[in-house]
Amino acid sequence: MNTLLINPDHGNAVNNYPWGVLSVGSYLKQRGQNVRLLDLSNFPGNIDDKIEEAIEWAHLVGIGMFSSDVPTVLDIVDRIKSSRQDINIICGGPHVVLEPELTCQYKNIDFTAYGEGEKTIESLISELEKENPNFDNVPSLIYKSGGETKRTAKSEQFVDFYDIDYTLLDAQVRETFGDYIQVLTSRGCSFRCTFCYNPVINQVFRPRPAEGFTSELDKIVSEYNPKIVYFRDENFLQEKERIHEFIRLYKEKDYTFRWRATSRVGYMRDRYINDEMLKNLEDINLETLKFGVESGSQRVLNFIKK
Repeated sequence: MNTLLINPDHGNAVNNYPWGVLSVGSYLKQRGQNVRLLDLSNFPGNIDDKIEEAIEWAHLVGIGMFSSDVPTVLDIVDRIKSSRQDINIICGGPHVVLEPELTCQYKNIDFTAYGEGEKTIESLISELEKENPNFDNVPSLIYKSGGETKRTAKSEQFVDFYDIDYTLLDAQVRETFGDYIQVLTSRGCSFRCTFCYNPVINQVFRPRPAEGFTSELDKIVSEYNPKIVYFRDENFLQEKERIHEFIRLYKEKDYTFRWRATSRVGYMRDRYINDEMLKNLEDINLETLKFGVESGSQRVLNFIKK
C-alpha cells in the first residue's frame, strides 16, 4: 500500500517545518512501508496540480493539522475526494488530539488518530490491506460506522526512538540543511499545563539518551554539516544529567554547529541552570534559548498549572 503524508501550509515560517509527517514517514519507511511526503508549504499559490499529481500514486493519505489549519485541511481533503473517492484519509496532529471525534465527523475525513500517529497508521495500513478490515484492531483510532464515530482502545505502548529520514523531504529543502536543520531528542513533557495537549494524551517526558541522539547527529553532521541545529524538543533541558552528557559528547565529537533549544523560565536558578551551567552551554555554542512566558500574573500561572 502506498501512503502519502501531507504537510499543509501553516502560514508561518516557524510551524511550516513538516515535523509531524516527517516523523511518521520516517517510522513507516524504516518498517518497510511505501511512503512519500508532500510539503505544501513549498508550493505557495495554486496547489491543485501538486495534489493531483501526488494522489495518483497513493492509496492512503495522512494529514497533520494544528487548529489554525482546519479550513486549509478541509479544503485539501475536499480536493482529494473530488478526484479520488477511493482514497482513505486519516488526520492527526495537535488539533485532532483535542477534537478527534468532531474532526472525523467531517464528510471527507475517514479516520483520525488521537494519540501518537506512528503505530496507528502502521496498524491502519495493515487492516486496509485485508479483504475484511477490522478497525477495532487499530490503536488510538476514530473511525466511522453506521453513521457514527467509534473510538478504539488507546495504544498502551509509546513508540521507541528512531532516526529521522531527511531524504523524504524535497531536495530544495535539504539544500538548506547546510545552514539550519531541526532535530528531536525527546518527546513529551512532565508538566501538566492546561493549555497544552500533552495532558490530554497523558504524554510524559521521554528523553532519548545523549549517546543515542548524538549518534544521529553524527550522521547529520557527516551528510549536511549544518551551521545551526534547532533541538525542537518541547523541553530540551528537562533532564540535567542528560545535558551534562551532551556537553561532554559535544566536545568529544568536535562538533562546531551552533544550536538552539527550548526551556522553562523556572529552570533558571542556582540549583539547576545556573551561571556555571549557562557558561558551559555557551562554550559548546548555544546561541538561543526559547521560553514560554504565558503570564506575569502568579494567579494566572496557578490557574493554567504553569
